[in-house]
Amino acid sequence: MGRGTRRTHLLKDLRIAGKETILNEIPEFDFYDLRHVTGINWTDEHSTESDRTNINVTFAAAYEHEKSRATSPVQIRCSGVKRLKLPELGGAFWLNEIEIEDIAADQLEDVRYRIKDFGGTSFEVLCAAIELALE
Repeated sequence: MGRGTRRTHLLKDLRIAGKETILNEIPEFDFYDLRHVTGINWTDEHSTESDRTNINVTFAAAYEHEKSRATSPVQIRCSGVKRLKLPELGGAFWLNEIEIEDIAADQLEDVRYRIKDFGGTSFEVLCAAIELALE
């Protein structure tokens, strides 16, 4: 980890869009309980004015409540994606130990967050912004 970086799997410790809405519904939201990815949407927006491409990726996933085992559909919207690593997909796409790290201090151009699965898959996203929503 770089200087000043902070990695966590607890939503309450992060400053990301949609946090309050999620915490109102799931007060103890833990990214470790975000398991089954049910959809991925990739959007490539090219600006002719700035000659830049803005990649946005949205993941739909099932949040499994630890105590009740009920599930809630959650969306993670990543904008300004600079790197996306997906595991080899041969059926279902499961996550294990998702953590989000604010890496703004690392001074990577247009990158503020790293989302990474530390539980054995190669899943990783480097992006400018993250927004959470309930489906």
